[in-house]
Amino acid sequence: MGVHSYIYKFRFIEPLISINQQKLNTISITLCAITNVVLNSFLISILSYNGAALATVVTKAMLFLASFFFVSRHLEIIPLHKIFLRPFIGGIVMSIFIYYFSKLNVFVLIISAAVIYLMMLLILKEFSIEDINIVKKIFNIK
Repeated sequence: MGVHSYIYKFRFIEPLISINQQKLNTISITLCAITNVVLNSFLISILSYNGAALATVVTKAMLFLASFFFVSRHLEIIPLHKIFLRPFIGGIVMSIFIYYFSKLNVFVLIISAAVIYLMMLLILKEFSIEDINIVKKIFNIK
């Protein structure tokens, strides 16, 4: 989730801030928060924790689409395949791993799945040199 938040921030939030359109991001997040509360209120009673997960996925997709729309409308049209395909492939590989190794200890499974996803993003060259330099700076790696 953290990698997606990082990508979301720099691909959607920062461009809107740079053109003084923060209110569009606030509108997107507010509408998604309301949607999440409404979906949770009836999905959890029907589907338990699966309902909460479904509500979260629907809300995240809605936030992505709203942000994508606002950035494309105010700046330029973003080629969706360039920002979606590589993380999607990484997610598929991670999901396959989770499916076949679901009997592992949950903590080992989560850490392993996160490492696999990160490795897939590195292999698929999702991160730019600037992204890597930022991480190096954060962790004081030379």
